[in-house]
Amino acid sequence: MNKIHILTLSFVLSVNILWAGNMEIGKNKYASRDYSGALPYLQSAAKDGYGEACYLLGNMYMFGLGTAKSYDIAMRMYKRGLEYGYGKGEAEIGLMYEQGNGVQKNLATAVSYYKKSIAKGVSNGYYFLGIIYSGWEGEDAKTKRDSTFICMKNIKPKNSDDPLTFPHWYGYVSYYLGLCYEYGYGTKADIAKAVGCYNSSFFNTKQSPSLLYRASELLRINGLEISGDTGTSYSILEWAICKDYDEPKALYQFYNGNKKENFYYLEKAAKAGYGPAQRTIAECYDKGINTSINKVKAAEYNRLADEWFAKNGEKYEEEQRIESDAAYRNLKGIYRVGDTFEQDSSIYKVTAVSYDGKYVNTINLTELEKKKRIEEERKKEQRRLDTDMAYRNSKGIYRKCDLWKDIKNNVYVVLSVDKYGKPEELMVPKAQTISFEQYEQGMQKNVLSPSQLELIYKNFDKINNMLVANGLPVLVEYRYITNYTTGTVVWQQTFTYNSIGDYIEKKTLRGKNIYVMLKYSMSELKAAGLTY
Repeated sequence: MNKIHILTLSFVLSVNILWAGNMEIGKNKYASRDYSGALPYLQSAAKDGYGEACYLLGNMYMFGLGTAKSYDIAMRMYKRGLEYGYGKGEAEIGLMYEQGNGVQKNLATAVSYYKKSIAKGVSNGYYFLGIIYSGWEGEDAKTKRDSTFICMKNIKPKNSDDPLTFPHWYGYVSYYLGLCYEYGYGTKADIAKAVGCYNSSFFNTKQSPSLLYRASELLRINGLEISGDTGTSYSILEWAICKDYDEPKALYQFYNGNKKENFYYLEKAAKAGYGPAQRTIAECYDKGINTSINKVKAAEYNRLADEWFAKNGEKYEEEQRIESDAAYRNLKGIYRVGDTFEQDSSIYKVTAVSYDGKYVNTINLTELEKKKRIEEERKKEQRRLDTDMAYRNSKGIYRKCDLWKDIKNNVYVVLSVDKYGKPEELMVPKAQTISFEQYEQGMQKNVLSPSQLELIYKNFDKINNMLVANGLPVLVEYRYITNYTTGTVVWQQTFTYNSIGDYIEKKTLRGKNIYVMLKYSMSELKAAGLTY
């Protein structure tokens, strides 16, 4: 290779390394949030055709990171990055259309860009589409809201190669998943899981005090106390207060949870202008409850409370009535666990409610009562079938040791049944004499086995009572041959009212008549024309 070619190649490699260096330096500074330091390097890398640099610059101009906001430049950078083959940018363009940043606001266009982003599996696309669907109103609202759950579940965590643009967005992921579990969007409503989302450091984000209070209220109005890390309604409320949640009503609730220890929060709620807290602290100062008597402060807080109730008394009374009067709150479309309501000719019982008192889980009491009656009738029918042979036989159902008649009214004892209660094998309830030659030539298959003999013995009284009721001779003591053979050995056994005797080996039965109890299968009886 000549010297000119070597110098040319060296120059090209040097330029490529420089380009790549600008990209890496700019990317690293961006990642460490040194946005102003990243700006010139990313601008150089963007000019050299790096699509990712264009995307990062789009974010900087879109959100004002290290430079003044410029929606026009942001849009240009996002589109250029896509042209250069980088996989992100559609979600951010969609957000600009959703918010009307530098373009005419257009939700349909925004959704179309989000879907393009989702087609590539990009977290930001799932995030923005999930949010826009969560509050969807009008046509197809339920389907859209259900999609929120799927979107939020598909967002990749912080430490992935495709995190959300800003870490604090993950707190909103936790919030929207909580909404899905609270209202049953795209999943079964589950208050415990909703509380878990509001209460947990989902994706390692910090808990929001307002969401902690929401979790506390969800537990309270649902009558739930959850073990483990989730805690109780009061413990979560305490956590929210410790994180500076200063809504006066919440402070007053916290005071009521431990009046002696939490007098400070009662005073804080009263000073914030909450009438019920002012009325309560006035009584405390007047009577010296958890504080020293101070008639002046008592009078002042009573005056302030009077003013508050003059303005807000009706609203407060309505809130109290909603809590205590089920019929009244139900008229307002507000429910608590245990309330009932009628719909489509059925009575429903509420088993879970959302933060705003909408029922999210119910039991159909009418259907439940109907199923209960059906189950009771089924059990009653089963008991009758189990105890009343005549009744079950009228239904074509048999149990072992029931009596069965063929078309000539011959009576048999049922030895086995199929899964539908139809007889399979039956015994003739009278011992018979056959020759040993008949036994050898095939009748051994029709002779009762030892296990079948055991079945008859255990039901001896029952079978005899039924035979007597049908005017038939009862089972009596006899010695008979079983069908159990080993080579030339045939076993004889004694069967009496009291017991089953030992097996007795017989080797010299040839030429003799023997006592047997015979059985037949349904197929044999059918072949003999004794059943259909």
